[in-house]
Amino acid sequence: MLAKKRMIDCTTVASSDFDDLSFMAQALYCRLVADTDDMGVAEAGAVIRNASRMRNTALKELVDNGLVTLIRDKGKIVYINGFHENNTFTRYGARKSRYMTELQHNGYTKNVINTVKIRDESNHMVGDDISGTNGQGDTVMCNADKYLAVIEDMGLRQTYPNLAESLHEWYQYTDEGNISKATDVSIHKLIEQATKRCDNTSEEDVCNYIDKAVANAYKSINWSWFDDSPFK
Repeated sequence: MLAKKRMIDCTTVASSDFDDLSFMAQALYCRLVADTDDMGVAEAGAVIRNASRMRNTALKELVDNGLVTLIRDKGKIVYINGFHENNTFTRYGARKSRYMTELQHNGYTKNVINTVKIRDESNHMVGDDISGTNGQGDTVMCNADKYLAVIEDMGLRQTYPNLAESLHEWYQYTDEGNISKATDVSIHKLIEQATKRCDNTSEEDVCNYIDKAVANAYKSINWSWFDDSPFK
């Protein structure tokens, strides 16, 4: 699952070398950064196929100028050079790429990815899934991890993967701000409210609204504001 937000190095895109690239190569670079997984890998072949005006020559420009590293020729799988300098995963760790084998076999990327903290999916978010005890010595999961457990039961990752990511960011935000304490019932209710609106409008609209709630430090998600908005 890809994230919805990635950072692009301003130094790179403002450089004279980047300016010397064709407009097609510049556009491809930005699209590839947006399409990367947590390990900085993008399927350039798929991007080129889906963009009718894109050409393989644009990818060759990026490789020749050291902006990306080709780690597998089949499918034109690339690593975005410098990706982890601008996109860090120090708190929860990065999700493993489906192309970890290729990354580990490439001399350059092998050294880079060895410095990246990898998320342990079997234990949710290693180092962050404990918020304390309940007084009897029992471990209490934080809100974000309660949410992770519920979405696995509800199959949200399969039906609305981007919504799963946005809601997880919401619970991280409420955890950090100590705004609310989620229960299994409240998480189920919020997921049901969000998925209902995805069915009626679009996943992108709902995700944008949740992201806006986080960015503007809302204390709760007011669905009536979303339903009444003319900008969905």
